[in-house]
Amino acid sequence: MSLVARKEIQQAVYFSNINSAAGAHALLQGQDESEAELSLIMFEVGGSIFALPTMTVTEVVQVKEIVHIPQAPGFIEGVIEIREQVIPVVDLRKKLGYTAADIGHSIILIAIIAGKKTGFVVDAARKVLSFLTEELHDIAPILTGSERRYVYRTVSRNNEPIVILNIETLLNDQELSSMESTLEEVA
Repeated sequence: MSLVARKEIQQAVYFSNINSAAGAHALLQGQDESEAELSLIMFEVGGSIFALPTMTVTEVVQVKEIVHIPQAPGFIEGVIEIREQVIPVVDLRKKLGYTAADIGHSIILIAIIAGKKTGFVVDAARKVLSFLTEELHDIAPILTGSERRYVYRTVSRNNEPIVILNIETLLNDQELSSMESTLEEVA
């Protein structure tokens, strides 16, 4: 099976798990599945509001020392150590096409991507909110470029649009492979 086919299957499982978890939660609560809720962690990057499902984020940490790795790919900011585990760190500003900024007071969202813990530098973490699945909007049809693969859905709260990112496609296969190679060199 090709890496692309495997990635598509992982992505389908990821989103069916999100939807199934929301649906199962609703059924346990005696609600109709259309009233299912999805819990999202909101964060800022470059002045825009983004979100990830809380089930994909293992923790949120204040930036501490990031060890820069010589000749690492441009999307890798470096590595951090949390509980004796070395975790690669990606600057989400750079990855999403925003101007890079000083990461001195930034937040790192630790998420599982392709089965591995990965840190994503964001400007600020906001809060965790729950949305009914019927509040989610598909904007993929209006996106035409590569950004389409980053976006799962959008939602709005108080007239503020929030883009829900697809954690499984933030890094492509080449970037994941490059990140693994870099980590092997560090270890």
